[in-house]
Amino acid sequence: MNLRRVGRFTGIAAGAALLVACGSSGDSSEVALPAGAVGDAAPTEQAGSICSGMVRDAAEIALDQPVQGRQRAERSGAVYSCRYEFEDGVLELAVEDRGTSAEALRSVEKGAAGPDVADRISGLGAGGFEKTDGSIVLAKDEFVLTIDVTRLPATVDKGAVSLRVAAAVMDCW
Repeated sequence: MNLRRVGRFTGIAAGAALLVACGSSGDSSEVALPAGAVGDAAPTEQAGSICSGMVRDAAEIALDQPVQGRQRAERSGAVYSCRYEFEDGVLELAVEDRGTSAEALRSVEKGAAGPDVADRISGLGAGGFEKTDGSIVLAKDEFVLTIDVTRLPATVDKGAVSLRVAAAVMDCW
């Protein structure tokens, strides 16, 4: 991680620490959707935190605009996702349950070897990487978190948005 990333992460982590806690106990059993989310996907408690009010607040702060309506939760097999729609773009978060922490880390390490990787990330979860488009992929426990910023406008610092949101998710876990 270069010094620019360390300084940027320090400020983001400090901002995330000021947000209200998600209330996750780390339980992997299915729970109801987080307050404020719509959808028909029953998440695990950790996966469901990507649709929590704390993560929504972090996204709104990072983009300096409110989410349009409610965040939308979906589940497809082992992947739980949450979509936040803004006036001029969409932020998509996804959590994949890889079964074990070793499998989650292997998945992230494999992705980190790809040609679209801009920078490695340490200090969030078990580590991960930022793509050249500003999206982030991180491993934590048996989960792989992906923060997709590709549908946000080009005028946005996508790397800063994804780091702020990633810090909020990790704070929930």
